Amino acid sequence: MADNLITEPGKVTLVAPVGGVTGGNGMEFGEYFGVAASTEVAGDNFTLYTEGTYSLPKDTTEAFLEGDRLYWDNVDLQLSVTEVGPCVGIAAAAAAGAATTGQV
Repeated sequence: MADNLITEPGKVTLVAPVGGVTGGNGMEFGEYFGVAASTEVAGDNFTLYTEGTYSLPKDTTEAFLEGDRLYWDNVDLQLSVTEVGPCVGIAAAAAAGAATTGQV
């Protein structure tokens, strides 16, 4: 492994913002989007996973198909097929409209 490697690919270490972070939750952090690896209070270091497939809350008024682009609604903290925020990935599986989670 390279001597100058700071973190493993697909994750970054950041400082938790005001309000802290909750492990397993999707979140925007500046220009990053990822899933917090652990629950941490403001000011503590945390790992944000920026690669991988995750099950996250989704808009229950929308269905999506495997391969659809998914966007992050930072107000309702959920996945959407509507461009309500940044594109955060591709649907790894279809999800019915009434489903509460989706794979991204």
